[in-house]
Order: sequence, then C-alpha cells, then structure tokens
Amino acid sequence: MIVILTGTLQVHCFDPRGTSPLWIRFIIAVLRAWFFVYDCLNYIPYELFNSPSAKLQKSERTKAKPVKDLDSPWRNVDGQLYEDFPGEDTIDKLFTHAVKLFADRPALGTRELLEVHEEKQPNGRIFEKVEIFDLNF
Repeated sequence: MIVILTGTLQVHCFDPRGTSPLWIRFIIAVLRAWFFVYDCLNYIPYELFNSPSAKLQKSERTKAKPVKDLDSPWRNVDGQLYEDFPGEDTIDKLFTHAVKLFADRPALGTRELLEVHEEKQPNGRIFEKVEIFDLNF
C-alpha cells in the first residue's frame, strides 16, 4: 500500500494490487501455494535424474564434420543412424527400387472433369469447385 501525503494534510491511499474481489485473491493464493509445493517436490528428482553436466557434455561434443572442406556436405560423426531402404542412398536409387517393388501396380492416372461450379463467397471472392470422375490408368 502506498500512502501519499499532500501539502494540506490529505492522505490518499493507493493499493497497487487493485481491488479484486476476495474470492479471486483467495483462488490466486491457493494456486500460488500449489505451484510452490509442486516446484519443491519436483526439484530434487529433477536434479537427481537430469544431470546438467551430462547434458553439457552431450551438447558440447562434435556432432558433424565436413566430408572434405568447409563448403562440402556435413555428415554425422556417428554415421547414418538408420536406413529405411538399405543401399538406396539417392533419390534415383529409391525411385528405381519403388518401380521394381510395385511393378505390377499402375503409377499414373487421369481423371475426367465432369463439371465446374462457381460459388460466390460473402466477401466477394469466387471459388471454383470441380466434380471429377474416378481415376483412369
């Protein structure tokens, strides 16, 4: 609470917390107490199981190195972590692998355009909605 004294002995009281109802201040006090207890109960397990020094060592280690010079691609020092398709390390090899794997299935189809509907929106824009037929391979 701040008390302001003026020259004519008038006292003005100002409450910087505002004039919130008592029930709101009570709810806020309960929440603050709850969060304080929660923080106290979780601090010790957090410090025990999340070692800051281990995290610091892991973040400071070298994670990638350039293949040749600094302008060349960078690679993970631990090697590639996983490979979905072993031996398929380029997009061309992946495409060839997919073609061989699904050779009996159709790959490209077309659809016949049946009708175009123009729909005016309330803001003045016009949307075109299309009706299309099933895929033809």
